[in-house]
Amino acid sequence: MSTHQVTPQSLVEQGLHASVSDDCMVVVRDSTGANLRWANNTLTTNGVMHGMDVSVVSFVRGTGGVQVGTVSGSAASQAQVTDLVRAADEAARAASPAEDAAEHLVRLAGGVRALRARARAAAAAQGQSEDSKT
Repeated sequence: MSTHQVTPQSLVEQGLHASVSDDCMVVVRDSTGANLRWANNTLTTNGVMHGMDVSVVSFVRGTGGVQVGTVSGSAASQAQVTDLVRAADEAARAASPAEDAAEHLVRLAGGVRALRARARAAAAAQGQSEDSKT
């Protein structure tokens, strides 16, 4: 049995990795709440709720402009995030060009993708240097 815990960061990374659109943004909202039920000054029921809501915005540059697809949903696993990303990518490919596309947002998403690529390259280089020590 795996003890790998899904974190908001791992869901974001999985979402960005899974996207095939030109640019993509993944936002994860992690929430925790407690339910307490009292009767006759005694705690009768309690429980903790935990949820992660994911919003994915995919950008596809077409000949007529930027097409955008947005999908939101709950996700408890990386596979569920991948499904949301695929749906957002498909929605962007099927969309008409956005009349109000803000180029600075599209550039921001592209900058995030570039930073992620640099981080992967640095991690790969670090892994190779660790391998060469052994």
